[in-house]
Formats: sequence, structure tokens, C-alpha cells
Amino acid sequence: MSQNELEKLREENRVLRSKLKSCSSYVDRFNLIIDNAHEWVWEIDANAVYTYASEQVKSILGYHPEELIGKTPFDFMHKDEAVRVEKIFSKIASEEKTFTKLFNKCIHKDGHVVYTETSGQPIYDHNGQFTGYRGIDFNRTKEFSDKKNLQEQNATLSKALYDQHELLLNVTNSISDLLFYKDTQYRYTGCNQAFSDFIGLPIDFIIGKTDYELFPEKFADLFRSMDKHVIEDLETYSNNEWVEHADGRRLYLLTQKSPLFNTKASLIGMVGIARDMTKEHELEEKLKISNERLLTAQSIANLGHWTWDINNGKLFWSDEIYKIFGYTPQEFSATYEAFLETIHPEDKEIVTETVNKSVEDHTTYNIFHRILLPDNTQKIVHEIGHAVYDDSGRAIQMIGTVQDVTAIKTIENELAEQKEAFESIFEYSSDGLALVEDEKFIDCNQAVIKMMRASSKEDFLNIHPSQFSPEFQPDGERSYEKAQKMMQICLDTGRNRFEWLNTRKDGEEFWAEILLTRLIIKDKPLIHVSWRDISDRKFLENTLETSNLQYKTLAERLDKKVKEQSAQMIKQSRMAQMGELLSMIAHQWRQPLSSIAAVASSIDVKLSLMDEDAIDEENRTYLKAQVENIEMLTQSLSNTINDFRTLYKPDKIMQQTGITTPIERALKLMQLSLEKDNIKVERLYQSDTSIPMHSNEIMQVVLNLLKNADDNFIEKSVHNPLITIQTSEDENYLRIDFCDNGGGIDEAIIDQIFDPYFSTKDEKNGTGLGLYMSKIIIEQQHKGNLKVNNTDQGVCFSIELPKQ
Repeated sequence: MSQNELEKLREENRVLRSKLKSCSSYVDRFNLIIDNAHEWVWEIDANAVYTYASEQVKSILGYHPEELIGKTPFDFMHKDEAVRVEKIFSKIASEEKTFTKLFNKCIHKDGHVVYTETSGQPIYDHNGQFTGYRGIDFNRTKEFSDKKNLQEQNATLSKALYDQHELLLNVTNSISDLLFYKDTQYRYTGCNQAFSDFIGLPIDFIIGKTDYELFPEKFADLFRSMDKHVIEDLETYSNNEWVEHADGRRLYLLTQKSPLFNTKASLIGMVGIARDMTKEHELEEKLKISNERLLTAQSIANLGHWTWDINNGKLFWSDEIYKIFGYTPQEFSATYEAFLETIHPEDKEIVTETVNKSVEDHTTYNIFHRILLPDNTQKIVHEIGHAVYDDSGRAIQMIGTVQDVTAIKTIENELAEQKEAFESIFEYSSDGLALVEDEKFIDCNQAVIKMMRASSKEDFLNIHPSQFSPEFQPDGERSYEKAQKMMQICLDTGRNRFEWLNTRKDGEEFWAEILLTRLIIKDKPLIHVSWRDISDRKFLENTLETSNLQYKTLAERLDKKVKEQSAQMIKQSRMAQMGELLSMIAHQWRQPLSSIAAVASSIDVKLSLMDEDAIDEENRTYLKAQVENIEMLTQSLSNTINDFRTLYKPDKIMQQTGITTPIERALKLMQLSLEKDNIKVERLYQSDTSIPMHSNEIMQVVLNLLKNADDNFIEKSVHNPLITIQTSEDENYLRIDFCDNGGGIDEAIIDQIFDPYFSTKDEKNGTGLGLYMSKIIIEQQHKGNLKVNNTDQGVCFSIELPKQ
């Protein structure tokens, strides 16, 4: 070996020794840090087997470091947790990635669960080959436990708030008075079910509206003038007013409105209550109901952890704490002095004293206090922590958690306010209110005591409701059994409203309106009782019912009389007009018909005088036959005109007439119409006995039945329409049956077809008087019967005329 090569090797040796010395110093320093840290440092190989563990593992898991060597982290977990974590770690290791904040549930040597937060980075040898991971575990058991406890506390408080809200809502909705709230802009912010029912609109629609959007302008102006007195003068205001109910009734309401303040004594609107005083207009009672809007509170447990180095004043805040205090890490100098500046000035002294006492007494730091955010808003936080001491007993560090409990404290305040509001509504309501549990009264308000003329609540407690009633109710049922039934209906359906005969303490009986509402308090069913004396109303109702019955009977009689007279007048008017019209038509047709008859006669004479040679016999015979047809048709048309002229001519003196005579006259008048519509008429005359009758009026009835059948055939497009007319008789009556195959009359209206003005036709084709007048002609003027019934194919009208 040459001298140069030897020197070169010596130089490399010196460098390596220098690096080794530096490395040893680094390792010593690293070991020192590890030995004094509160976290547990570890190394694992590529198969996740521990190759190193720091001494701190004993304080966290209870194992000595050497007990971990040769095992994997998953050996210190429950099976399910080991599977979960191993799956996550396998994916990380396959990509050789650095990882942080991997949460684990480990099993302490003594068996209890330890929550850890693991971070690590891959290790490589000098050839760059992946050999495992090196990392650190933080003990997060206390933070997890504190967070869980706070979440459970939040859930408990939220349920209590919800139960209190439901109770108050049920109470307000069980009150029959109208209850509503408005903000300072006179918009509705809430109301009870009674108010919603009164104006006929759902609660969700009412909220956000003003009176001008819900009521006529004249009522809205009145309401607004009252509201301004309340909002501007901050005084309670009451008056009586007439208001229209959703069903059209006008009611006299006693309305009282008062300003509404929040818990900070700031005006937020007004509350109103109205009572229907229509039937008890002489009764005036002062309404004392106080209520505040219910606010929905939601609590979110925002939990963060912190570390305070007491020696240098430095703070470590997790991300959650920055969010709670409203800062970013760049905006906040993380020192104890900076933290004190965020505390509300009124709370700063007690926070400092509590910290110092905790450090001095080796006790847990536990306090609620206010903080000020950068925008000067306030929050309430709950801080828990404890100090860490060195070997000499000197406090060197504090660690702990901070929780935003603003929502929780708000809920607690609201619970207290709602409890006060409920007790006020219950105790001072002008309606009698009581609570029933296990079929006995457990509480009642002053209104019940006054109504029952009792001396105190003790007269009601632990007593069955039926004991304030006579032995039997007016319907004959025993009061005890009926009370049991009424309470069971309430428990089954949620509500039950009824009237009840009660007995006061002095023995006087009175009627009351009872509203039972089911409540669930602490998972136990109770019945809320609303009790109102309606003795005056019952008296007025009985009086009004009697008056209404008399009025209804009189109105029905007058209505029937007016309809009959109206129908008779219309009939007479139409008959007169039709008679005049037919007379005019007959007058105008007489001369042309006479001329046609004269022309036909002259042609006949001319033919008779003509020589036999002038025209052959065949043509002469044809012409004479046509002339005869003309004369026959002219005579028929003249007779038809006479029939029409006499159709509406009254013949008040009955004449002996064969039953088929008015039928044939009607068929003759309808002949062309029936033939045009291809309607076949089948005559089954079994009798033609003569009886006294108004022949024209009977013909009108027949014409009406024929015309109705014709219209029905056309409307329903009946194929092969057929009308069957049959006459018969027995000892007392002549009978005419008109039957068709037009499909019949709807059974739902068949009983109404003889009513005046009732028609199944449109206004152009029917007045609803034809069958009505037909019934009058047959039954009133001829003392007979006009009946109708459906058959398999159509409808049959039966006319029965008495022989005498």
C-alpha cells in the first residue's frame, strides 16, 4: 500500500469517528427527550412487530417496554378494534406513508380501555429499503371521557327542554281562549290551536303575517290601534270587540294585550289573549296569563384540548379551541397572558384564583366562565384540567379541555323561564285547570276552587273527579262509570271534549264544558283538565233552540206556500201567453187554409166539367185523389189548430170524458214530433170509461210525460225508443201507465222530481215546473195520485183518477 492510500484511509477514519461521536450525542439527547416526555415512543418493523418502546408505555398501557417487543399493536386491542385498525394501517404501510391522529382503543394490562392517538413515519435503511415505522402515541382517554360526559349532559338537558316545550305547548293548546304573539313589527310569531281554529287558517300560515293579511281592513285597523298602545306605551291594554269567526258567526271578544320582554328585559313584541264573551256578555273576568315565546335551543359539544407550559407561559391549543374562541393560529399569540385577555372582565379574577388554587392544592381545575370573541360577542365555556409536577413537586405544566357550553347554559335559563311561564299560566288562568293522575286530582288552580266554592286545594287533591257530580248524569249513566269512560277516551285519543253536570261544594248543580288533554311527563301519562262554567250558555241555548224550532216550522210553511203560489202564477201566465200566441197563429192560418180549400174545390169542379176527351181517365182519377188528399190535410190542419187553441183554455167545470180522449188528443198534437224522432207508441187500452175530468188539464199532463220521454230519448241516444200507454180500472180508480225504455231516473234524485224548480235539464230546455204542475193537476184538482218508479228498461209514471 502506498503512502497516499494510507493517508487517505486515515482521513476517512477520522471523519467516521467524528460522525459517530456526533451521532452518539444526538442519540443521547433523543433518549433524554423520550425519557421526559408524557407520550409513548415506539418503533415497529415492516411486519408491524414492536422493536422498540419507550418507558412511558408503562404509564399508558401498564406494560414494561420489553413486554411489547416481538408483539404487534393489534395484540393489545379487542378483536374487532384490531381488525379495524389493522385494515387502516395495512393500507398506510402498503403506500409507505406518514400518518397522524390514528385513534385506537387499546386494552390496559389491568383490562380497562385506553384511548390513544397515534402518529408515525416510515423508516428506511441506508439502501433506501423500507424497514418499518417510528412513531408516538398520545393518551386521549380523559379527553374522550370528558367529551362523552358532556355529550350525555347535553342530551339530558335537550330532552328536558323538549319535554318542557311539549308540556307548555299542550297547555296552551288545551286552553279554549285565543292566544297569540306578535313582534314589534306587528307580525304574528305564534298562536295556539284555538286562535288557528277561530280564523280558519293553519298556524304555519298565520306566522309571519300581519292583521291586514288575515282580516278585513276595518278589523285590521282596530287591532293595529290596540297594538300601537301596547308597543309604544309598554302598557297592558284590553277592550271588547266584535269579530267575525271563520264560519261566518259574529262573536263578541274580550281581548287583552301586553308587551312581551325577553330575559334581558328587552321588548320583543306583545302577547294577546281573547275570550268569546258572546253568550256570557255580562261576565267580565280579568285575564292573567303570562307567557314568553319558546326558543328552540340546540347544543353542539365543541371540545378541544390544551397544554400550558407554566415555566414560559406558552400555550398549545388544538384546532377546536381556536374555533371556540374565534381566532386563527396566526391571529393569536398562544400565551397564558393572551388567554386571560379573552376572558370577560367580570370573570377574570375568579378564573385566576381557580387556576392558582388547583395548582396549589393538587386538585382538578373545573370552572364555567365567559369569554369575549374578537367581534365582542360572548360565549360560556367549561374548562377542566390538572397540573403536572416535577420530582420536586413544582408545577411545570397544566393540561386540560375546554368546551363551548353556551347552548347548555341557554337551555338551562330557558327551562327555568318556561317552568315559571307554565306555572303562571296554570295558576292564574281564568278557566278552571287541573291535573289528574291515576284517576285522581293531583293539582288544580284558583279558578277551580272559586268555581266549586271550595276553601282550598286540599278539597280536591287525591279525589276522583266524579265526586264533584250528582250520582247520575242527565243521560241516566252513573257519573263514576261515565267519568272513567271519558278519561279513557282521552288517554286513547289524546283529547276529549264534552259537557258535564257538576255539583258545587254547597250542593248547587251547574253545567260545565270539560276539555281533557293527555300529557306525558317523565314517561307517565297525565290528564290536563280545562273546566268552564257554561250554566248561562246552556240556558241561552235551550231558549234559542225553542225559538229556532218555531221559526223553522213557520219558515217551512211560508216557503211551501210561496212556492205553490209562484208555480201556479207561472203556469197561469204561460197558459195565458200560449193561448194568445196560438190564437194569433190560428187567425193567421185560417185565411191561407180557406184559400187552399177553395182552390182544391175549384180544381175538383173544373175536373167535373171537363170533357171526357180532354183528359184521360187515369189522370182524372189521380188528380181527383190528390184533391181529396189536399182537402183531408187541410181539414186535419184546421182541427189541429182548434186543438191547440183549446189546449190552454181553462175548463173548470168537469165533464164526463172517456179516459182515452185526452190521451189521443195529446198523441195527435205530438204526432209529428214523435214520428220525426222515430219514437214508437204502443197503445194497450183495456178501459175507456168516462169520468168527470178537466180534459184539457189531463191532456197537459199526458203531453208533459210524452215530451219528457222524447227529450230523454234524444239526450241518451236511445235505439228503438218505445212508449207504452196502458189504461185499466178497478172498483175505485181509472189508471193510466206511461212506460218507456229510456234507462230510468237516477235513484238519488227520483224522490225530488216532483219538487218545484227541480230539473235535470239545462235552463234552455226546462224550468222544473212540468212534473210539479202535473202532480198538482192530478192530486189536488182531480183528487187522484201521480206516482213514478224505475223498471228494468226505463221509467213508469202511473196516473190514478177516482171514478167519483
